[in-house]
Amino acid sequence: MNQRANRGFTLVEIGFALAIAAILALIAIPAYRDSTDKTRLRAVAEALDADLQNAKTITQQQKATVVASFETGSTWCYGITATKASCSCAQADSAQPDFCEVRVVRAADAKGAVVSAANFGGNNWTSFEPVRGTSVAGSITVRSTMGKEATISVSALGRVATCSPAGAAGAGLFPAC
Repeated sequence: MNQRANRGFTLVEIGFALAIAAILALIAIPAYRDSTDKTRLRAVAEALDADLQNAKTITQQQKATVVASFETGSTWCYGITATKASCSCAQADSAQPDFCEVRVVRAADAKGAVVSAANFGGNNWTSFEPVRGTSVAGSITVRSTMGKEATISVSALGRVATCSPAGAAGAGLFPAC
């Protein structure tokens, strides 16, 4: 009898291993995409929240009105100024009078999320006043590429809070609004 030692795997065994790996990948990829989507939304919302908190702090430190302006849509941006009545976050030239000197964030800086709405009493800007610490109340909505949402609201007293709209996709990412 000719006995040959088994060395390696058969084609059937390799086929089963590849099939199992493919099934696991099909299960894992959507979960990974969802996790990445949530992480990107959270990063943009938390950065915007922190920048608005910083604007409020600058108001108190410099005893000057600080304005945050927003542009929405696929080329969204926001900018903060402490020396002007308003600024344009789309302005890249620091020599121009509408340049936002404190902070500018553009869509290209934060991929995976869109500032889809900004409403402060019918305006696309808010301001923080130094005397009483008040602000123009309103909110900004940030939407992820997969439709999850976060809302950053500014109260008339200047309080900044981030929440997930009730019933919106991604509810639970932040406390409910």
